[in-house]
Amino acid sequence: MTPQSNIMVVAPIIAGREAELRRLLAGMNREPGVADPDNPLVPFGKITTLHFARFVVLVDETREDLLVYGAPLPNAINSLAFLCDCDGTADALRRDLVTYAGAGLRQIFSFCDSFQSSSDLLRWMEEHEQTAATTYNNWLGRTVQQVREEEALRKALDLQLQIKTAAGLSPRRVWEELHVFVAGEKAAGRLSLTPPAPTPLMWSIENMLD
Repeated sequence: MTPQSNIMVVAPIIAGREAELRRLLAGMNREPGVADPDNPLVPFGKITTLHFARFVVLVDETREDLLVYGAPLPNAINSLAFLCDCDGTADALRRDLVTYAGAGLRQIFSFCDSFQSSSDLLRWMEEHEQTAATTYNNWLGRTVQQVREEEALRKALDLQLQIKTAAGLSPRRVWEELHVFVAGEKAAGRLSLTPPAPTPLMWSIENMLD
């Protein structure tokens, strides 16, 4: 079983540049709130272990409440957060991000006041990571590869099921022919069902102790 990891990079946005940053991030979308996985800035689709990724501008909505109670006000500058969930280790994900989206990430992080053109991207992301208070896994160990392979299987079976039930075959005969169909598609390389990877020993021990 492959364990999952996550990263969360948070950094203040340069004063006066938030609107420009928002326009840049919106250009990655194919519709509001939905990124195009093949966008040229950060092509998420090229990272085969990535379950989820999102850029979020963090806005402090509590300042007016604090004023009412006379509490000290935090920094008024908003921050950019970059969150990812992946299969495998966070280190491997960071390397993939630098490999496939280094230039785009540099452009995005250039709106953060601590990022310089000479900054080491990998080290900068590590230095600005925050530990998540909680994380969510829909199905522990279920990889992106498994999700995609099983979705392809579902679509293929759904089409075959429609054809065979329309032919008036008995449920038993349909079941048998679907098994033959899947075996043939796998042999031809049109379908694949990759077996789970071995579970890392240290992760098993840590998970058991937890």
